[in-house]
Amino acid sequence: MNNYNNEIKLNSKRLLDIILDAKNKDSDSILFLINKYKPLIIKYSISYILKNYDKEDLIQIGIIAVIKAIEKYDISHGEYFIDCYIINSIKNTYRNLARANIKYQSESSLNISVDEDIDIQSLLPDDYNLENDIIKTMQHVDLKNLLKSLTLEEYTLIKEAYLTENSNLYKYCITNNLNYHKKRRELIALLSKLKIKLSK
Repeated sequence: MNNYNNEIKLNSKRLLDIILDAKNKDSDSILFLINKYKPLIIKYSISYILKNYDKEDLIQIGIIAVIKAIEKYDISHGEYFIDCYIINSIKNTYRNLARANIKYQSESSLNISVDEDIDIQSLLPDDYNLENDIIKTMQHVDLKNLLKSLTLEEYTLIKEAYLTENSNLYKYCITNNLNYHKKRRELIALLSKLKIKLSK
């Protein structure tokens, strides 16, 4: 019953407050975050079939990825990026594990000769897709043109939040004595506007 009450209490808290408590080793907050991302961990644990790892091993690896992400998350990025950061940490952990497993378990398997001048690797289909590449290039041009159409204030907001190294919306607001919550609302509205224009 106590765990149930704790979960209700944590569900009503902001994610930033929960991660702050988790960073301070609050076990309920850590457990809450592990459970929040458990469905994704289970999904990857089932998806990856790796030698010497069973499903339970892979679940533990996912849980460790969440704990490490909690420790490494930079609070100055605010609440907006927490989900994205932890989800990417989980994905990257499984991808890196798979790469390492392939590297050490079957390093030369694609170089086995089929014929005198042919190996298995040369028989694999090419992943390059010219049509997709052209579409991506067109989208890139559209995005550049769209950014040029913004007002100076709008462009500065996008630039400081996403395009400037070692900068984010929170730092930009602190440095320029701006209201973070107001600017965050403006940024969300601006992103929605850009999304609509890009989809036309």
